[in-house]
Amino acid sequence: MAWDLDEPSPLLAPLLSAGAVAFAGLTQARRWAYRAGLFETARLTAPVISVGNLTVGGNSKTPLVAWLVARLRERGVEPVIVARSFGEAPGAPLIAARRGEAPRSAREVGDEARLLAQLTGAAVVVGQSKRRAAELAIAELGAQAILVDDGFQHLALARDLDLLLLDAARPFGNGHLLPRGSLREPPSAVARAHLVGLVYGPGVTEAAPEAPTGDFTLRARALGLRALEGGAPLGLEALAGREVALAAAIARPERFGQLVRSLGATVVEEAYFRDHQPIPPAALERLGQRASLIVVTAKDAARWSEPQSGAIAVLEIGVELTHGQERLSEALDQALQRRPR
Repeated sequence: MAWDLDEPSPLLAPLLSAGAVAFAGLTQARRWAYRAGLFETARLTAPVISVGNLTVGGNSKTPLVAWLVARLRERGVEPVIVARSFGEAPGAPLIAARRGEAPRSAREVGDEARLLAQLTGAAVVVGQSKRRAAELAIAELGAQAILVDDGFQHLALARDLDLLLLDAARPFGNGHLLPRGSLREPPSAVARAHLVGLVYGPGVTEAAPEAPTGDFTLRARALGLRALEGGAPLGLEALAGREVALAAAIARPERFGQLVRSLGATVVEEAYFRDHQPIPPAALERLGQRASLIVVTAKDAARWSEPQSGAIAVLEIGVELTHGQERLSEALDQALQRRPR
């Protein structure tokens, strides 16, 4: 859940602002402690590549991680993905999926880890400490490279390539730190990134004036549409001119809605829930009464382990690099110069 309250109520504004000041102090003290050597930043034997955000919520990290897995394999390198667990698994590192094998349930390891394994076929390790999860990936899975999902703030792990993704239209949310806004760190933290990617959502053609110059740019795009049950491809053209209902429990559901509409669908009903929350069956039943087809995201589909009633289609979403692919590829090659011993 992202907090982007441009105009909070007079009652909430002072409390949220005080909270943001306290949060700023804590983050500054934490960064200082790492710079002063009070906390250790570990450097591993395998190259570490991180994809992260400056704000809370999704910003195309998962599609970019999937893109990086493919590029690493083209170079003969098999990565292991390290992610945070949003499931019931304990905080200790846990192998969520081995290469090419079915992942554990979303209830155990979280929807994002399960989705990453499904999208890429790569091994995935989850844990509260990404450093410990990465160490497990090297020790037990022989990782040739570590891909850290949402690792920009994880200062305990040194990175050979630190990629920061920003929303081109709203790079710093409302400009405030948590809980007054959605920023995890002040905008000055952008300087810590090796490369900055600007993400253009549906309908966005220009970056906001405050957005930094991106080293590369990404645009979200629909890759395909499939039936939830059985996985039969339906074709994106199946949405053109059709009345559909949308259900999602993701950080930026408005982008999902915009993308479905851009494919020619008429959205008659929308039901959005807190990020990582399973969509309630009652909501699906209600939506099924309004439209002959319910469209969900792949992340939502990854949470279900049992059949769902009704006609449900899964929209597969990826990213297209529209600028800076050569620069990103060069940075990836440089990071890979540090191979496992």
